Amino acid sequence: ESLGFVGRTVVGTVEVGLITLTSFLSGATLGYLGGGVMNLPALFRGADVPPPGSAGTGMRIVRPPSRRGGGGDFLREARGRLGNWNGKAMATGRNWGELSAAFSGFHALTRVVRGNREDRWNGIIGSACTGAYMSRKAGPNAMIQGAMTYASFTYLLDTFFGVGGRRGGRRSLPDGTFVDEQFQFKDEPVY
Repeated sequence: ESLGFVGRTVVGTVEVGLITLTSFLSGATLGYLGGGVMNLPALFRGADVPPPGSAGTGMRIVRPPSRRGGGGDFLREARGRLGNWNGKAMATGRNWGELSAAFSGFHALTRVVRGNREDRWNGIIGSACTGAYMSRKAGPNAMIQGAMTYASFTYLLDTFFGVGGRRGGRRSLPDGTFVDEQFQFKDEPVY
């Protein structure tokens, strides 16, 4: 059975959307965990907590825990340290999630646009799109440079270490079925 243009568009859109979403979630989760581990030393340094009643002078406050009966300063310090640690882990998770979603999403989009053909060019074109996307805030020249850098790096990695191209291992059959001979994996398209 063959889906029409609208059916293929809907299926491709859903596929790209799900791949992008799941890649963002997995990248963000791993980024949060990795960022949390990398920022563990922040728990043992002073937190940037403004003193009560101040408008936040940007001064770094390092107070030893209170040894008296009250624990207000200690709790405030602990909340500040945990807040800083969590904020840094969240920022790392967001960055990793965005990068993961961009790579996977653009790779999937390239494959869908090319008629479900799976080869090394999907990764190279998807990497170029990722490089442009990740450099978008710096302007058009940076986007072009980012696209070329990401695509070149992916090309070199695939050429020297990948299983694509002449090295074999991956191929698309004429009916659109993707075969990965290294892992004995066969993926048949929905349409």
